[in-house]
Amino acid sequence: MLDSSLIQKSSRVYRPGFTLIEVLVVMTIIIVLAGIVISVQRGVYHKQSQAKAKGEMQAIATALESFKLKYGDYPWLGDDNTASTRNPEKLFNLLTGSEIMFNQNGTVMIGQPPNNRATTAFLGESEIKTDSDTDPTYFVDPWGNPYRYYYKNLSSPDSWEYPAFILMSAGPDGTFTASKLSNGAIDTDPESYFGDAGNSSDFDNLVHGFEF
Repeated sequence: MLDSSLIQKSSRVYRPGFTLIEVLVVMTIIIVLAGIVISVQRGVYHKQSQAKAKGEMQAIATALESFKLKYGDYPWLGDDNTASTRNPEKLFNLLTGSEIMFNQNGTVMIGQPPNNRATTAFLGESEIKTDSDTDPTYFVDPWGNPYRYYYKNLSSPDSWEYPAFILMSAGPDGTFTASKLSNGAIDTDPESYFGDAGNSSDFDNLVHGFEF
């Protein structure tokens, strides 16, 4: 008579493990799927950041309109360029009420209020993210870059050609071409600013204040 234990052993089915090729295929699929998920997440974050930037620029624009109602015009600031934050700092000071714009002997000035003149805050420091929580100096977009403001220049106000102000976020890459907006001579063709005719670094910029 055959031993029952031998019969049980012989009836077991042999199940080989995964081959190296099968493991590599599975790993490749996982990597591809992970890449798709990351790309989707980045796309969602980018759209959310764009929407937030547009909303914040609208809030700044509303504050600028209130500023104009009080002082008769939008803030006149100095030149803006890619390296300096002087322009965003002055805009921050004027909208939060730490400085004012006033006329002194026929000259428009920006600075501390003369003769203890009262100031008005048109936009709170907590309403839009700033460069610092403890000592803020300018408003920043969702990518941490200062919002840029373009309007009349204190030294040559008559050179400004656009009827209102222009606000800009430099977008995710933080780069922009200031010269295209510095005098308000806006071309109605978007390609002249965002496209091949412009600088490729401007492609992701968000501009508020004019429509193409």
